[in-house]
Amino acid sequence: STSFAPGDRILLEGGQTFAGPLELGSDDKGTPAQNLVIGSWGPGRATIDGGTGRAISIEGCDYVLVRDLKLIGAGRKSGNTAHGLYLARSKGSTITRVEASGFRHAGIYVTSGEDVRITHVHAHNNGFAGIHSGGGRSRNLYVADSLAENNPGDPTVRKNHSGNGIVLGYVDGALIERSEARYNGWDMPWTGNGPVGIWTHDADRVVIQYCVSHHNRSTALDGGGFDFDGGVTNSILQYNYSHNNFGSGYLICQYEGAPRFANNVVRYNISMDDGLFDHNAGIFVWVGGVGMESTLVHNNTIWNSKGSAVGLGISKKYAAHLPRILFYNNLFVSQGPLIYNRTEEVGTVGEFLGNLYWALGERGFRAGPHKELEAWAAASKQEFLDGRLAGLFAEPRLVRSGPALLFDPWKLHTLADFRLAPDSPAVGAGLDLRARFGIDPGPVDFFGNPLPRQGPLSIGAHEVRSGR
Repeated sequence: STSFAPGDRILLEGGQTFAGPLELGSDDKGTPAQNLVIGSWGPGRATIDGGTGRAISIEGCDYVLVRDLKLIGAGRKSGNTAHGLYLARSKGSTITRVEASGFRHAGIYVTSGEDVRITHVHAHNNGFAGIHSGGGRSRNLYVADSLAENNPGDPTVRKNHSGNGIVLGYVDGALIERSEARYNGWDMPWTGNGPVGIWTHDADRVVIQYCVSHHNRSTALDGGGFDFDGGVTNSILQYNYSHNNFGSGYLICQYEGAPRFANNVVRYNISMDDGLFDHNAGIFVWVGGVGMESTLVHNNTIWNSKGSAVGLGISKKYAAHLPRILFYNNLFVSQGPLIYNRTEEVGTVGEFLGNLYWALGERGFRAGPHKELEAWAAASKQEFLDGRLAGLFAEPRLVRSGPALLFDPWKLHTLADFRLAPDSPAVGAGLDLRARFGIDPGPVDFFGNPLPRQGPLSIGAHEVRSGR
């Protein structure tokens, strides 16, 4: 074996295929100024064939740059048993312009990493996930400009989920942005909890923004767009677009035995026609364990012509642990019940204030047995502020030009749909989150329009100033 030093380059001829694995260990190293490079030379990308195992394995080696490679495995059901690129106990490494497919677990996997960057990755036709962090705790991960598609499920995982797009677990500090997840999760062998397009769990200080997640599926539960799952703290989900997923567009979930879940924000996102089967809701909250505390859900636009806008549920076992999930200034439009409470007999897990509701067709307001906003608000003690009704049931006058099937994360600001008409009742009708609650709503709306520094906000993900 050869030990590699800072600045060394391991370059494989583009267009040629090489047998893997290519392995680096603690005897190899780069530096911040001189990365150890693994890549291609000449026209095209070189291919590393991992066969039944890994294509690249990097353990205990820092500051490695992996670029311009195609990694292939024998297939998730054809004998492969591994990850495509396995990165463990590595600091300051970068993976860019890499395609990974045919691995039973993940195309790209990080464990115990620090300051790791993953950009311009195309991870497809893998089993468990396209891009995954897990195992040992990682710090400061960055995932951007990546596509995770058609990762159907791991045929050997029969007691947990598989078939995810991008999932970061056990991480302190992470940013996922400008990435897309699609057509994942359709062949999971497990019959319980399922995969999600882009999500995080057991994590602190994670931001997921400017991403698109669509047409993800599950053979059982979940199969949604985005998810803050068990043990997530101090994290933000913002400026994302979810559409046409099997499960909910945005899942807020605490599973049994998970660490504390608290201080999370879900803001200025859009969901269209999510929850086609499981949960049947654009946003779904599930309390399946203790430790779920405050989460703020504000200024989102949820449009669901297939099911409900909001789904709520809590395991009866944890009925004494109702969390404070705060729904402020959201715009909810649905064909089914606007709010679907799966476990109404044990209480409501949310607090609703300043939201606008509208029913497609001629169904009218529906939430549980109630067919009027006023009746539901009075019975549930929701949507009342300073002794007055704070919510609206009104046609929102949203721009709808067609199916709104946008896929490119860099074009989210060009989405023509889900904007408020100037005469919409949602314009300037929201709560002043700063003045009323001391909440900073962020700098911009979904479309990049600046938010006012004072005064009430508009309702939903589009900010329109009255009189403008």
